[in-house]
Amino acid sequence: MTYGERYMMVITKNKSSVVLECPDLSLLNKWQSEAVTTGAVCKRITIEEFYPTYRGYRYFDLRNPVTRKTFSVNEVLEILDAPLEDHGEAEDLFGGNIFH
Repeated sequence: MTYGERYMMVITKNKSSVVLECPDLSLLNKWQSEAVTTGAVCKRITIEEFYPTYRGYRYFDLRNPVTRKTFSVNEVLEILDAPLEDHGEAEDLFGGNIFH
């Protein structure tokens, strides 16, 4: 890893997305592999893409050991699998990123 490199990915399922940041490539690959097997779509992003496009999305920083210990792939995917209530046009305003 070069100095300052960030390992980020957007996981999307059921019109909802989360941004995940990992401390290293091996953990990012592990989460991507597990997420894809459940039907999620994963897109790796750079920090430059994050700010204009994905800022405001639910964000999990797995560089933080407490976050890494607290959340598993399955728990994050359960959030994405939760049915969205009928928010009408509000859902479109937020790109489908309304969580329950």
